[in-house]
Formats: sequence, C-alpha cells, structure tokens
Amino acid sequence: AINLLGFFPSTNSAIFLEVSSNDPLISKPSGTFNFLRSSGVSISILITLYGRHIVPSYLCSLFVSPDVTAVVFGELLTGQLVATVIKADDWRTLETQLHRYMPDEIILHGTISLGKWQTVLKQLGFVVSKPVAAITTNFADWTARFNSQSQEALKRSAILHAAVEQFYAYLKKNQEVALDQFKDLVCYRADDFLVLDASTQRNLELIKNNHDGTLNNSLFSVLDKAVTAMGSRMIKKWLLSPLINQRQINHRFDAVEAFVKDIAVTQQLVELLQDIGDLERMIGRIALNRAQLYDYLQLMNALEKTPKLVQLLRKFKNSAQLQRIRESIGNFTSLCELLRASLNDDRSHEWLIRPGFDKQLDELRELLNHAHEKIVAMERQEQEKTGISSLKIRYNHVQ
Repeated sequence: AINLLGFFPSTNSAIFLEVSSNDPLISKPSGTFNFLRSSGVSISILITLYGRHIVPSYLCSLFVSPDVTAVVFGELLTGQLVATVIKADDWRTLETQLHRYMPDEIILHGTISLGKWQTVLKQLGFVVSKPVAAITTNFADWTARFNSQSQEALKRSAILHAAVEQFYAYLKKNQEVALDQFKDLVCYRADDFLVLDASTQRNLELIKNNHDGTLNNSLFSVLDKAVTAMGSRMIKKWLLSPLINQRQINHRFDAVEAFVKDIAVTQQLVELLQDIGDLERMIGRIALNRAQLYDYLQLMNALEKTPKLVQLLRKFKNSAQLQRIRESIGNFTSLCELLRASLNDDRSHEWLIRPGFDKQLDELRELLNHAHEKIVAMERQEQEKTGISSLKIRYNHVQ
C-alpha cells in the first residue's frame, strides 16, 4: 500500500489516502493526487502518479534578501537536499529552478517586503506558506553531518544559512523524524546547467506532451529505458537540467562508451538492477516509520546484490565516473545477515520480526495471544494460595 498524509495550510485539514496493491510501485490510472502539508499532525511526500511513474515531491525553502535569494529543495523519501544562491532579480533563473524541482510547497521568508514575491509565485502556480516558529538549537548538530564544502558554504552565506535553517525549522515542527533522512547538503551553481524555463520545457515536450499533458510521446518517454524508478527519476532530472560543463559531459560520455564496448557485462548489470527495485523509496519509508515487511525484504534483496554490482562495475576501468560510483558502494554484509536472521518469512503472520529472534518479543506475543488463558491460570494459582475459591481477577479488554 502507498500511504499518503496530506494537508492544506489554508484550512489546517489533513487527508489520508491509501492505495492498495501487492506491489508498492504498481501501475495506476494516470492522475494527480495533490496533498500539501500537515499542521502538526504528520508530513508525508506528495506524489504524482503518471502510469507507473511516481514523481518525487519537494519542499522548498526560499529566503530573499535585497541582493541574493537562497533556494533549498528537499525530498523526504529519498533524503535529497540541494541548495543554490541566485541574484535577487534573476526571475528567469529562479523560475527555471522551481520548474526543475516543481516543489509542492514553498516556505517564503526574507529581509525585504515579500508581497511581490508571493504574487509572482502564486501566479506561477506554487503554494506559498509562511515560515514556522520552532526551536532550532540542534541545527548546528544537524548540519555537522554535511560535507565540508557545504558547511563552508553555510558559513560564507548568511542567506543560504537562513534558508537551510528555515527548512530545518519547518520539519522540526511538522515532521521531526524526517530530519534524519537528510545526510548531506549538495550546493550547486545554477549556471552549471543549461537554463530551460517552463515555456521551453513545454514547447520541446521534454517531460509532457502538449496534446493531453501525459508522458506519452515526450522526449522523456523515448529516452527512459531505465529498469529502476531511481534511474527514471535521474533521467528526468538530467533532461530538465542539461550539463554545460565540458569535463562533466565527457565523464558521462566515457561511461556510455564503456557500457557500449562491453555489452555482455552491461546486460548483466541490467538484469541485476531489475531485481533491486526502488531502493531510495524503500529506505525513505523505513526512515519515516512507514515501511511494511515487504520493504525490509526488498531492502535485504537489494543489499545482497551489492557485491555482484561492485564486481561488475570494477570491469569498467576506463570510466572514472563508474569507478567513483563503485567506490561509493559500502559493505552491507553485516546488515544483510541481521535482516536475514530477524525478518519474518512466514506470510501467514503479519509480523516484522520472526519468532525466536528476540526472547522478550516472543514473551510479549505469547502474552498478547493467550492473555485470557494466562489470567485464568493466575486466578487459579491465587485461589489455591489463599484458599479463597471465590477469588476472581478482573480485567478489561483494552489493548
């Protein structure tokens, strides 16, 4: 099942939607489910379903000053957190960045009057919210996990620091557990990518066609041959933000060349990735305490394939980019062993942990499943101990 909790700031109302299926990434009728944010209840990712594609949903923090604007985008289920700083009057670049990530909500704040900003953002079709008041005493500890370059960027730019802190405060108040999802901050320069504004994206039919607004016959539908949802999301992101740095472009060419030159190994990679599934979203659901047994089993299955994945990538020695990917893959042997030993494989029980793995958990299950018999036995024991045959132990049925 896909569980969504959405909310509307204007009415402080929350909506819960459950889409049932045997496969969390099932094909559903094309459509859009727009759920925004929750007021103190819980926050979940808004998703849009286009056939089999689940489109990630971003929360945006926008902090405006007279000179520059800091923009932060965060996606809860994948833990992606990116930020950039642009000139305050560069509306074209700002619009491009917003249409690149299409945030479902923008938290707007700044040191200047924001009336014009609110008007423009609403005209572009975005939902704009005010920042929330939250204690941010642990903000420094949270940012300490970021890479050294991002930490330096936060120190150099007070506006960027304010935008990231604003993002932190919002989640701190609405969904504190989600903060642990973000392990790093990626700071990028908007001019590292070709600017494709909304009109250009629409006219070129990069993601959607102009006939009915679906993916059919768009450039994305033609190029997307990815075997995982993670790959599809990356292809879409690359289409909306083409590289203009020649060195980075050549790195991609080298990777493509390596795949083309060794079709046999490439095919093995394809077959391996087909069984991995959407690892990003599995981890996201687990981190947000919304995972089912299926997610943990799929995670175990994916991690068990990482040694083979590393082995295959090692064969592409002429691609620096593929070797960097290989080096970034960790050793998950101990985690796989833990999952294999603990996860329930008896589908007749909706348990997450298998019997026999934890003695205390087994005792609690026994007590829960046989509470009446336990109380009757206790009652009989007390009757014999006190000699009062009419002694009764009363209990309620609250669980």
